[in-house]
Amino acid sequence: ELRKENFVKSDSLLTEAINILKVNSPKDLPNIYRKQMVLFEKLNQPEKVIEAYDKGMYYANTYNIEIYKIIMLESIRDYYTKVGKYKEALDAQKKVTDARTAYDHVNQLGSLSILEKDLLNKRKNVEIQYERKIRYILIFVSAILVLLIVVMIKLFKALKFQKNILEKEGDR
Repeated sequence: ELRKENFVKSDSLLTEAINILKVNSPKDLPNIYRKQMVLFEKLNQPEKVIEAYDKGMYYANTYNIEIYKIIMLESIRDYYTKVGKYKEALDAQKKVTDARTAYDHVNQLGSLSILEKDLLNKRKNVEIQYERKIRYILIFVSAILVLLIVVMIKLFKALKFQKNILEKEGDR
């Protein structure tokens, strides 16, 4: 309705949406207040534009949703630009830039955290495989040593037996 410039109906629909979201999902109210800012701008009601902005920022800050803070700041920047308040628009743009930088930094940290977890998991898996291989090698070497000891004992007994036989033959 806002695109059709049916402002009365747009206002009632936005008000109804605000009432519904206040009950069901107040964290998403900045989306509606952003649209309300556009409506009040078209109706040439600057006080209500600022009021809608303030309400939208209130909910964005209350629920600490960075992307909503950014869209509210972008909306007020666009409003100030359209009405020729370039100093305010520049101030809003600086806030948008800072908020976007912080938002991107948080996303990058999240991505880095995921990568770090993946690398740690891979490292643990490699260490586990390495420990298994070492364990198998130790078992194999131990088995060979036990086999060698058994062979040495049998060889020693065989040599002792042969020595006894040779001594008995030498005594005859």
